[in-house]
Amino acid sequence: EIKTETLFFVSMLSSLSEFIRVFVRTPFFWVLSVAVSIRAILWIFRTEDYLQETIEFVQPTRSFKRVEEALFLEKSGVGAYSSVAYKHPPLSLLPFLFLYHPVVPRWVSAVLMRLTLVVLDAATSWMIGLFVAQYSHFSLTKTPALFAASLYILNPFTILTTVGLTSVPVRNFLLMFTLWASVKGWITGCMFALAVLVAVIDIHLICLWVPLVMILAQIRKYTEGTATVFGSLIILGGFLTFFYFLSSFVLGSNRDMLIQLFTGGYTWRELNPNWGLYWYLFMEMFLDFRSFWVWVFQCHLWMYPIPILIRFYPLDNSGVLLYVIYMSLYTILMPLPTFGDYTFIILMLYVTNDAIFTKIRAGFALAGSLMVFIAIGPVFFHSWAYSGTGNANFFYFITLGFNLVMVNMITGFMKVALMQHQENEEKKKDAIQQAREEALQAAQENVEQAHIMQPAEEDSGIHVSGQAYNANAEEAEEEVKVPI
Repeated sequence: EIKTETLFFVSMLSSLSEFIRVFVRTPFFWVLSVAVSIRAILWIFRTEDYLQETIEFVQPTRSFKRVEEALFLEKSGVGAYSSVAYKHPPLSLLPFLFLYHPVVPRWVSAVLMRLTLVVLDAATSWMIGLFVAQYSHFSLTKTPALFAASLYILNPFTILTTVGLTSVPVRNFLLMFTLWASVKGWITGCMFALAVLVAVIDIHLICLWVPLVMILAQIRKYTEGTATVFGSLIILGGFLTFFYFLSSFVLGSNRDMLIQLFTGGYTWRELNPNWGLYWYLFMEMFLDFRSFWVWVFQCHLWMYPIPILIRFYPLDNSGVLLYVIYMSLYTILMPLPTFGDYTFIILMLYVTNDAIFTKIRAGFALAGSLMVFIAIGPVFFHSWAYSGTGNANFFYFITLGFNLVMVNMITGFMKVALMQHQENEEKKKDAIQQAREEALQAAQENVEQAHIMQPAEEDSGIHVSGQAYNANAEEAEEEVKVPI
């Protein structure tokens, strides 16, 4: 037995060394090395202390400082939800109960957290590359997978969001893993990641179940459509039930936990200034009946999935398009967005359909406006919050313009997808018409030959040629395939 175990470990080490040797030679290794080095240098200079004071990259309710406060309250016996400091579902506390255990040294916890965020960023960029290699097609580069992965992991906004120690890399990883698993046809992994998104991030993300089931059905050529729907529902419900009982076992069953699990997104009491759309309305306008208006604005997101589904269902690859659209709308309408969230959806819009920046109307103007708003937004916020030379209206107008550009990009993405679908349908019709005309021409040639060779049997020859025309037309219609 000892010899067998030794041989097993030796084979494992040899396989690992072979994988490392091959991976070092890939271009992605050097991209990953540069990205990790940049993050490590910024952490060495304690850049996270400055970033955690900014509203562009870190929101207090999504930073790990609030997790530490919730853990302290939980260990003190007060309860993590006894104050407004922590508003995430209980399952999100489970990993940190072990990471911040009293036995684990403080510096070890800090290193493990930073290493986890870097690994999540690397895994997200790797899955983006795999998704592009299988689904999307770039016309601007010969290595689309590497290009797309580099756009994410080397993006300055992604780097600063990770360095700021927020939960955004976790959200991006789960969203990308869910899409990648569905494209691969892995229903169990897809529903597991979706259950984690619903139980940890936000219950609104349950809307992603519809496009995910459509992708899985398209992968299986619709041969198991009913089984895919009911099977995914059973798997998703099982994972959500397991996560609930797991949270109850670790944190203790109480009424606050149950309410927080299902209504955490509808009871936001702390809406700090951010680049979203909600904060100004609740700071300056809807001070009375605040809880009611929070519910109204959060329920507003449920209005869009069904109409968009009806409009985009006939399109080819409609599942992937709907997934990206739902994810983008959720980001625009979420209470506390950051630049890391916006960067991810812009990248997904691009890698899903790279024609968005070439066929969209006023694409150059939208890109320029976006950069202008990003540049002057922090200046206006500083003039309002710190120097006192401005007011909230200046900064809110900038955020309105920024989100208006984002909405135009999403609607432009939808218009480009619909336009491409219409063009492909017209190409199909033209190809079928051309095939019919060729078949008709061939039938006429057969008729002329029949008249020449058998003048006496003209009617019979015409009848045979007509049958040949119909057969040629049917074969031509079946063979005509236009790539989408």
